Amino acid sequence: MEEVIKRAILGNEKAFEKLMLHYLQDIYSYLKVKVNNEADIKDLIQDIMLAVYKGIKKFEFTSTFKTWVLAISRYKIADYYRNKYADISTVPIEECPNITSSENHDTLNINEVLELLPDDEKELLNLVFIQQCSYKEVAQIMEVPVGTIKSRMFYQKEKLKPVLESWR
Repeated sequence: MEEVIKRAILGNEKAFEKLMLHYLQDIYSYLKVKVNNEADIKDLIQDIMLAVYKGIKKFEFTSTFKTWVLAISRYKIADYYRNKYADISTVPIEECPNITSSENHDTLNINEVLELLPDDEKELLNLVFIQQCSYKEVAQIMEVPVGTIKSRMFYQKEKLKPVLESWR
């Protein structure tokens, strides 16, 4: 993928298209956790791709391309909410209803659990468990030290234990 990135940096549009297709699902999954409206998600994907296109020459390989793209996605989400003046109400995890499982009771629906969490917790868990980013990558995306991510993850796991144990 590094060669494709280098070609895209040099202005090769086919390489850029291939790159965006490769990361489209990651971008979509990240947005889906933060934005509920499908039309807005599609608009944000367009904005993100345009921002990546305009800024790709600034990519310096100091992080993974995925980390860089998700950081851009995070900024675009912030712009989106800033422009909409949205007030998203969330429920602290301690007040969440008892979540058991999906319809067939065979698997826990992680998206149901994530929807109940405040945005910052939802974002962190999405990046770690769904996007499978390393703590270092999450720290770069969220612009906080790695130790902060480790600490937040410890507390998130502690808070989620009752939810997960009730599912068993």
